[in-house]
Order: sequence, then C-alpha cells, then structure tokens
Amino acid sequence: MLEVDAADIDKLWVRGGFPRSFLSSTDDRSMEWRRNFIATYLERDIPQFGSRIPAEALRRFWTMLAHNQTQMLNAANLASGLGVDGKTVASYLDLLVDLLLVRRLPAWHQNAGKRMVKSPKVYVRDSGIAHALLRIPDKEALLGHPVAGQTWESFVIETLISVAPEGTEAHYYRTSNRYGNRSYSDTSQRKALGD
Repeated sequence: MLEVDAADIDKLWVRGGFPRSFLSSTDDRSMEWRRNFIATYLERDIPQFGSRIPAEALRRFWTMLAHNQTQMLNAANLASGLGVDGKTVASYLDLLVDLLLVRRLPAWHQNAGKRMVKSPKVYVRDSGIAHALLRIPDKEALLGHPVAGQTWESFVIETLISVAPEGTEAHYYRTSNRYGNRSYSDTSQRKALGD
C-alpha cells in the first residue's frame, strides 16, 4: 500500500500486488492474469515441489479459505466441506502457508487466562488472488460482495506486517466473549457493538 499513490489504493486492493495484475490496462486483463497464475501454480508449480495433492482439491480448499478469511480456522468445517479428514486439511494449509500464498495468524494467548481464543485466523495473502478465487472481477462487484470487509482486513494486515520492524511476530487478540479484555454487562452496550 505504501508503494502506490493514494489514488491507486483501491485498485491495489482489488487487483492485488503482483505487478502484472496491478499494472494491467483493464480489470479484465488483470483478472485473466490472476486466473492464469492460479491455474499455473496449481497445475504445474505445486506438483514440482513434490506435492501429490490434486489441483482441483487444492483449488477448492484455497477458495474456501478465501471465503472464510479473517475468521478463526475451523478445520473440521473445512474437512467436511472437502470430504477429507482433519489431517488432510492441515497438510493443505501447511503447503499454502509454506508457499507464502496464505497467512496463518496465530492468536495471542501467552500468560493469559483460560478464556482466551487459541485458534489461528487464516488470510489469503494477496487480495487480488482472493478476488480471482472468488470470481470478483472489479471494485463494483467487490463492494457488493459479502467478503469485501474480509479482503480489506487481509489487505491491511499484509500491509502492516510488511512494514513492521524485522523480527516482529504478528498475532491477533480475542477472548472467548469476543471483546478483548473488556467486559460488558449492559445488554445495550453489547447490542451496539454487534453481539
């Protein structure tokens, strides 16, 4: 985000940070490049790393992560949706994390009470790739899509992590009651905050 003009931030969010996608002359050409990138990665590049995961299964998994990014990882739901077991989901996720395509953001739970959430959140690291996986072609379609806030959050998280000092470890913080270290006894306060 810090490498483009302020007027181009929305374009960067929609198209992502790969230069050929971002610099494409039209949204359609950008989308075509991202779809080709995804297909090439799944069908040619990942198998060269020794992975024997079927390309279509990995595509479905990656797309499911794009739909569920910024949420806490629920491996059981993902496994059920794919028709595989939890170990298979873990191996798919490890592969995408190792290839820097997905970020697994751990929960902060050091020296905290028992009521801390400990599941990681998962993000597709490039917002343009997430939009291609979800078949969102442009800003207008994105703004009307339920994942707009989630991909914006992912975009911001990646930007913040990229400018953090070397050695910084990123985490998210959430208690089991969803409100960090605050407690709300007044029902109207909880409702105002979206509970």
